[in-house]
Amino acid sequence: MRCAIADIHGCCKTLHALIEKLQIRGSDELYLLGDYIDRGPDSKGVLDTIMNLDCKVVALMGNHEDMWLRASDKMGDPVLCDANINLWMENGGQATLKSFAGIDTKPYLTFLRNIPLFLELDDFFLVHAEFDFSLPDPFGKAGIDSMLWGREKPYHGKKPVLCGHSPLPLEQIQAGLQTNKINIDNGCCFVNRVGYHNLLAYDLDYGQLYIQQNIEDPCLAIYFRERLLARLALKNGNLIMTEVLSEDILQLIEELRERQTDSELFYALPERLKRHHLWVIYE
Repeated sequence: MRCAIADIHGCCKTLHALIEKLQIRGSDELYLLGDYIDRGPDSKGVLDTIMNLDCKVVALMGNHEDMWLRASDKMGDPVLCDANINLWMENGGQATLKSFAGIDTKPYLTFLRNIPLFLELDDFFLVHAEFDFSLPDPFGKAGIDSMLWGREKPYHGKKPVLCGHSPLPLEQIQAGLQTNKINIDNGCCFVNRVGYHNLLAYDLDYGQLYIQQNIEDPCLAIYFRERLLARLALKNGNLIMTEVLSEDILQLIEELRERQTDSELFYALPERLKRHHLWVIYE
């Protein structure tokens, strides 16, 4: 069996359930298309799993791994407003920090620094996001941004591209399985969105799609609030790490979360939060 999985995003329980459903054996090949970390509750567990599977595993770089690597170079810097850290925090990085609390991350960062951006098989291209085939060398340095961050560039080649990165509803993914660009990111962390919230595996030999619904703890839904607060922190370019947020602010955020706009949340929060631009680690 040759299978690909994309955009696990810290959902370790869900990953284990999907692997069990696939009945992976030592002779099987598992291709992982990036974004193992952030947003979900157990990024460390996901990396531990993929680093210790008893089969052939090829893990590709995703934009979230790239953000962590870039941010890790600045973590010892007292200037916490560094753009790399802010970008990572806004995109779910605090969930990864919490997952690794008190644990040496160096072995994991070393592993991630050595994984490739793409893989070409006889019958597929594999990449996290996409290729920009308008470039003279889409696989070279000039193509890195597209391989990690690209979205919706046209592709007319005969060899199919298998990718993730851009979450699609399940119905659209299933409809695209016979095309030359197969996206298998169903937004595993998208809680309460119809058509999403599954982790998918694609069988490269038979074209079959395996579907595992997200089974992480309900606390995953707090990601929405964390993302709002991360954007709030960017307004002044300051980032302060804290583990405490008073209950009155939590209640206010809960009341305002349906508005889903940064400005409304920002101006409604108490002055002390506006003054300090807090980034919150939820317990």
